[in-house]
Amino acid sequence: MRYVTRDELRKVTYLDVDALGDRIPNLMPLWDGNSWHLWVPAGDDIFEMRPSNASYVDYVAKAPVDDSDLLVPFVEFMWQRGSWPDVCPWIGAICDDFHDMGTSVAKLRFFFDHSALVPDGLAPRFAETEIEYLLSLTRSCFDLLQEMISRIWAKVALLDEEAEAARKGRQLPKSYADIILYANEPRTPVW
Repeated sequence: MRYVTRDELRKVTYLDVDALGDRIPNLMPLWDGNSWHLWVPAGDDIFEMRPSNASYVDYVAKAPVDDSDLLVPFVEFMWQRGSWPDVCPWIGAICDDFHDMGTSVAKLRFFFDHSALVPDGLAPRFAETEIEYLLSLTRSCFDLLQEMISRIWAKVALLDEEAEAARKGRQLPKSYADIILYANEPRTPVW
C-alpha cells in the first residue's frame, strides 16, 4: 500500500502537517464560507476537487454551512488530537452512530408530524421501534468509546515509574458493560 507524503498533505489548507506526529488526518471537505474544497488521495498525490455541494457529511469550516448543522466537540477533538491509525476506525464508527441517531430523531419527528396518515394507528409502533434502535445506537456509542479509550490508554506513559508499572500491569476493559458491571451486577461507585 502506498501512502501520501507529508509534502503532498501540505496541499490541504486546513492541516498543520508539522503537528501531525504519528497521527493520520481525516481528509474531510472544507467549506471556506463561499465554496467547497475536497482533497482526494490518488496514489502518491493529492488532488483538490471543488464539489458544488455537500450533504450528510462531516466537514471542516469556521462557521456552519447551515443552522441545522451540529458541531460535536468530542468528535472535533478526537480528529484533531487522537487520530492515531488504530483509533481512527473507532472515531469513524462513533461518527456514523451520531449520524444514525440524527436520522432516527428526524424519523421520530416525521412519524409525529404524519401520524394521521399512517393507517391503523401504526405510528406509535413505528416510533417505539425507532426508540429501541436509538437505545441500541447509544449503547453502541458507549462500547465504541470504551474501546477507543482503551486504545488511547495503551499509548500513555506515566512519568512516575511505580504508577507506570501498575498501569502496564492491567488493561482497561474494552466493553462499557465491563466497566459498569461486576459479576453481572452494577458496580457500586467508589467516592
